[in-house]
Amino acid sequence: MYRSILHQMASNVPSLLIDLDPETMEFYAAQGWPLELLKDLCRDTVRHLTGETRVTVFIDALDEGHVEDDVRNMVAFIEELTADNSSSNKHLHVCFASRHYPAISMRNVERLILDTLEDHDKDIATYVQTQLRIKNAVMHAQLASTICRRASGVFLWVVLVVKILNKEADRGNQHKIQAKLQELPTSLHNLFDTIVERGSDNNACLLPTLIWVLFSRGSLQPIELYFAIMISTGQLSHEDMVWNPKLVDPTVVEDFLVSSSRGLVECVQKGYTKHKSSQVQIIHESVREYLFADGLRKLDEDLTVDFEAKCHWRLAKWCMIYIQLAVEHGLLGESEQAQSYRQCPFLEYATDYVLSHAETAARLGYRQIVHNTIPVETWRLFVDSKEYSTMLPLLMLERQHHLVAIELEQVLKWPANDRQAYFHAQWLGTCTALESAISVGNLRMAHVLLENGADANVICKRHGSPLQIALVECGIIRRINVVGDEEFDDRSVPSSSRSQIVALLLENGADVSRPILGQTFWTIARRYRWVEMLELLVDLGVYPVDTHPGIVSQWIGAVRDRDWGRIRTLLSTTQAYRHGRRGL
Repeated sequence: MYRSILHQMASNVPSLLIDLDPETMEFYAAQGWPLELLKDLCRDTVRHLTGETRVTVFIDALDEGHVEDDVRNMVAFIEELTADNSSSNKHLHVCFASRHYPAISMRNVERLILDTLEDHDKDIATYVQTQLRIKNAVMHAQLASTICRRASGVFLWVVLVVKILNKEADRGNQHKIQAKLQELPTSLHNLFDTIVERGSDNNACLLPTLIWVLFSRGSLQPIELYFAIMISTGQLSHEDMVWNPKLVDPTVVEDFLVSSSRGLVECVQKGYTKHKSSQVQIIHESVREYLFADGLRKLDEDLTVDFEAKCHWRLAKWCMIYIQLAVEHGLLGESEQAQSYRQCPFLEYATDYVLSHAETAARLGYRQIVHNTIPVETWRLFVDSKEYSTMLPLLMLERQHHLVAIELEQVLKWPANDRQAYFHAQWLGTCTALESAISVGNLRMAHVLLENGADANVICKRHGSPLQIALVECGIIRRINVVGDEEFDDRSVPSSSRSQIVALLLENGADVSRPILGQTFWTIARRYRWVEMLELLVDLGVYPVDTHPGIVSQWIGAVRDRDWGRIRTLLSTTQAYRHGRRGL
């Protein structure tokens, strides 16, 4: 919201634009703008309001904020902005629109309760007069009067009722319109029930449409939702996969979506420049509340329990089906993705969010195995251009932790030989499951893998040993380009929290004698004065010096005393030698 306010103020009053150097703008555009920085920019912009400049900000749907504390913090900040204005010459005015709940107190405000104002009833009457499409003037007047009387000041009720009556009129059922109006309940909740339970239009499309609009990641564009509904209802054939925008009128698509939802969703223009785009959304927050309360359950009894989890799993499943169709149609491949996305408007969403929906379903308790639905060969076509022979590394690198747990639970039931082969599998040297767990810092999964037979010394052609990958995660080694060249970073000091995986590898037999970019682990540990690791190796009976008791005793004493001079001398005058548990 703060970015939107700044953008619109700068667009309308360019003189208010706060100077930011291009590098800073580019950095925050890529990394995301910190909230406090945006607030500071808003404060500076408001302070630049002078002379005859007046800015009025309209903030709609205050009640629709998902986190009430965030809404209250935003209101407090807006109050701070307006308080900064000169008391004699106000330059900034803010208008909030909200339902009665939640009640948020504000200072120095003028309240307008619209549903108690005479003009509100006039607005309803005007809307009915202009939007009710009944050709017979007498019948039009009678219906308009009845609608206004039964509305009880609820504008949304009027909008929905007018749409229902217009539909009857378009079907030539004018003789039924009076009776239809009398059947419609005056309670908004009961009206929703009537629309959802008794409607007959696009029965197969209604539930998928609502699930997509309610649970999608961000707002879908109309053409995306159209293809999503087609795949969800089994109406999308191979011949229909490729979209030709010249043959599809956008208004036809939007009409289809409104019809599929029985008027409960709408297509709206988003954006503030010439690059506006149309997006689909629920017509009102009260509709969302109704559907979450019991509306969806009335459409499908299976959604009575764990309905959010099941809805996300359905979205994941529909995305998988769409991806599979695209693969079978030859529309998905590493060198063709951009063209594929243009040909199949829903493909980008499906590939971006299929795992996200499956992960959410798993987190909410709906346990399914993703790779049982689509073979791994298909996943390899669209996830970061990587190739995998198993699902476990993919899920770990994508940070789908609940899916990882479900997958791992199944693998641990396999015979030991099969389990170890699965853990060590890699495709063209990409990575194993253990290396994936290390890369994302998943200590718990790394521990489970090592406990169940994963090799702490398996070598990946691209990234090296698990210990080397762990050192990258600690910041001791930094990767400097995508092909795998690495160098030591003198500025980094490993924290204890990022050292836990290194310790875990050492405890499970990681080979500390293997050179890492020309240096041994011992030299690296001394360089960073990483006493925890040196003490751990001493406890494990692993030393970098000759096994002569006197030399070993000197080493142990130097480590215990944290005598870095003696440690350096011993390392420089003796040859690295491993002693202790096999594999260390």
